[in-house]
Amino acid sequence: MKKRNASTARSRKPTSRRTRKSPIARKKTRTKQEHSTGPRSTKLIVVTSGERPVHEVAGELQESGFTVDQVLEHINQVTGHASPATVGRLKKIKGVTDVSAEHPPFSIGPPDAPVS
Repeated sequence: MKKRNASTARSRKPTSRRTRKSPIARKKTRTKQEHSTGPRSTKLIVVTSGERPVHEVAGELQESGFTVDQVLEHINQVTGHASPATVGRLKKIKGVTDVSAEHPPFSIGPPDAPVS
């Protein structure tokens, strides 16, 4: 077993510790969704008539300022987000039957709750 010299033990640097920033020093960072959708973007569901292929309609929606999240081909719907000012243009696209805001998630509670 090696003996440690007292001088070498003192010369070691302590291990680094993370320091917490004060709440004042923290910068507000945007979430990934806020960054991609923008601050005034609305989540939308676009229902298509089926007279045109859904992917073709989705391409035209993108050209009109709609950011496509998902193309649900089997149920003729496209989900995504756009500014409220864009909704009027989206409704005029051939093959689009409805453009509506996505409803927020909800919970109905457990089955044994007194109010359901």
